[in-house]
Amino acid sequence: MKKIFILIVISLLSVCSYAQLDKGGWITSLHGYGSASKMNDYKESTLRIQPGVMKLIDHNLALGITLSTTFQSNTYPTTFTPILLAKTNTLDLEAGPVLRKYFGDYKFKPYAEFSTGLYYTQYKSIYEGVSYHSDYSKLYIKPALGMSYWLSDRVALDMKVSYDLNHHDYGTFFDNWNLNLGFSVKLGK
Repeated sequence: MKKIFILIVISLLSVCSYAQLDKGGWITSLHGYGSASKMNDYKESTLRIQPGVMKLIDHNLALGITLSTTFQSNTYPTTFTPILLAKTNTLDLEAGPVLRKYFGDYKFKPYAEFSTGLYYTQYKSIYEGVSYHSDYSKLYIKPALGMSYWLSDRVALDMKVSYDLNHHDYGTFFDNWNLNLGFSVKLGK
């Protein structure tokens, strides 16, 4: 019984430990996601990598910059000649400022985030033997909600859900939700 009590006390103390994010420190982060699917001749794969760096400008408030690179590839049978496979490759780049507000001083820290910046995409496709190429850029606006679990005073595991308010493809708007997993490292104070 004594061992169980000690284990419970240690567990509670580890959850209630403080993870201080004070003014003057830096937070570097790396988020991303990946997916792959296959159904008959249809194949799709996606890989997104999003590094960032933020300066703590106040207690639990960070301002910084994020970069994002997404690679997507699709292969599928063509409509008119099912023997041929169509292939598309897409490269997306995003860069811009980010503002993140953490809540609380415990290991589990929820946060709200707002980021904006320039989005650029390049699309290449081969369909029925004909090559297509297009690219465009736009302003992105992404609010996000997330949760950090600080494993120590310096390292955290992160999960966030973001929504692009300005996501469209050739004039057609559609929902663009993203779930990102990653980690953060606190430098400095």
